[in-house]
Amino acid sequence: MNKAIDKILRNVRVDLTEAYDRNFERKAFFSGAPWLPTKRPVSRGSLLLRSSAMRNSIKSEVRGESIVFTSSKPYTEIHNEGGTINMPARKQVIHFNQKGRFSKNNKKASYAQKASVGAHTVKMPKRQFIGDAPEVEQIVKENIDEVLPSSINDFMTKIFNI
Repeated sequence: MNKAIDKILRNVRVDLTEAYDRNFERKAFFSGAPWLPTKRPVSRGSLLLRSSAMRNSIKSEVRGESIVFTSSKPYTEIHNEGGTINMPARKQVIHFNQKGRFSKNNKKASYAQKASVGAHTVKMPKRQFIGDAPEVEQIVKENIDEVLPSSINDFMTKIFNI
């Protein structure tokens, strides 16, 4: 029976990894509400997919009788669960263009100036892509239903020499 459990866990890990990855394409957690847009739309990339660094950093593995999802990116958890980020006070270089307007692109900036930025908080909305959902339970159930009948048959054949 341990072989059946191991096979189920391996299959569920693969299927959940693919399902969670598709959440980035859907820009929603399975069939739930779409993720909230950013306050400032950007011209490059898509919501949570500008560089795909976070998406590509998510790894899964079977540990004992559990499936564990991890990420090497420190901001993955706050994006998945939402919350408040406390930003400390800091000094920052701000770039300006020829007309004296703020410039995000440092290469197009005419001059720069140091500025103090006060401590503040940033509220990050929940944009879940990993977690429990009815779709997860369905994936687990389908894998159990696929593996167990043949495993039980093999087990019974082995015990009763059928």
